[in-house]
Amino acid sequence: MEAAIGLIRQEGAEQLTTTGVTARAGIAQSGFYLYFENIEDCKRAAAQQVAAEVRQFVAEYRRRSGPEADGDPAVIHDQHQATLRLFLYERRFAELLLRFRHDPSPLGEVLRELIDQLRGDLIDDLRQLVLRIAPGAADERRLTIYADVVMGMVMAVGEGLLDGRYDDPEPLARELTLASFALAKATMENPPD
Repeated sequence: MEAAIGLIRQEGAEQLTTTGVTARAGIAQSGFYLYFENIEDCKRAAAQQVAAEVRQFVAEYRRRSGPEADGDPAVIHDQHQATLRLFLYERRFAELLLRFRHDPSPLGEVLRELIDQLRGDLIDDLRQLVLRIAPGAADERRLTIYADVVMGMVMAVGEGLLDGRYDDPEPLARELTLASFALAKATMENPPD
């Protein structure tokens, strides 16, 4: 698994082969099949492990931020900045996420599950923020839409980092924070019908 993840991080999933994994792991190619049914099974397992690491990172960050930080612009800025740095640190995984998240393959399925989990986390965070500031505005449909908009912005900006359109996550995090607060303010000022 370490060999597979190392190859994905260095060369991307397209370059992942049984030969490459076994050479990097220092085992015979036939040994690959003791661990995986085929290369797609290997990609899925690698994606699951990296997704678990991303989830752990996000969970730890959410825990450190804590409910007392809800609505604090500095905390939200730090969350956006940490997410964008994750795009740079886990570049190959981020590229996989962007490329295969709509793919019907097992790899795409793992990536969609991760996105759904992250969306759920964001909706929970937004619910707590909105309930604290404007209880009447905590409409589930609106929270889901808001979470999708924020996730779309983060993914678009993250893609810009990967493509080289941007090189510094700091100003991007600042802009995402401003946009997030503008959306939250609009949501709270316009209660559901």
